[in-house]
Amino acid sequence: MTAVATSIEHIRDTSGCAQLRHATHAVHEALHRAPLLAAFESQQLDVSGYVRIMQIFHEFYRAIDPLICRAMPCLNLYERGFSYEPRAPMFARDIRDLDRLSSQHEACSSAPCRGLPPLDNVSAVTGALYVVEGSILGGSGLDRCARKVLQSDDPAGRSYWQWCRNNASLRWKATQKIVNDVWLAHGEGDLMIESANTVFGDLLWRFEQAPVTASGVLEVAQ
Repeated sequence: MTAVATSIEHIRDTSGCAQLRHATHAVHEALHRAPLLAAFESQQLDVSGYVRIMQIFHEFYRAIDPLICRAMPCLNLYERGFSYEPRAPMFARDIRDLDRLSSQHEACSSAPCRGLPPLDNVSAVTGALYVVEGSILGGSGLDRCARKVLQSDDPAGRSYWQWCRNNASLRWKATQKIVNDVWLAHGEGDLMIESANTVFGDLLWRFEQAPVTASGVLEVAQ
């Protein structure tokens, strides 16, 4: 079990983003060490392993997209010019482009959910957005890895990663402002940290359930 920080700690940078980055560091790093993701990032993944990664992300976003969309009004984000882009349809499109029939994909998507936080107030929603919108930064770099796996510059099968690359800078800048504003205005930093850690933990759990023996990880000569 990965140890996570559950409350505000005294670090030099007191902004909400800095506090969340510090408090979620352990679970974030554990996610990067998950075998499938580690193989993807090190370009040691074959196409079947890549498809499984896309299925896992689709499962995750199919669960969290509706929670965030329902909670958006409490942040008044639409008035600020920010709108949440559901990710599940993007992953579904890429999976279809990878020649996986929708009925087969639905069968893979029936894995149980470890548990996402109830996004029932502004701080909990903001903690979730910190994780989901922040993941676009890493996703923009994974576009190169997807090109390597697919051995193609065609966006089919990797359009989500391309979307990340095209949108990371503007969306993360907007997210940082929201996180820092809510952190200062609502004084519920512990709740925001708990929400972010729970979202990270749910995604980590999903990757930990992926069977390593059928992961599609290429064997690398020692």
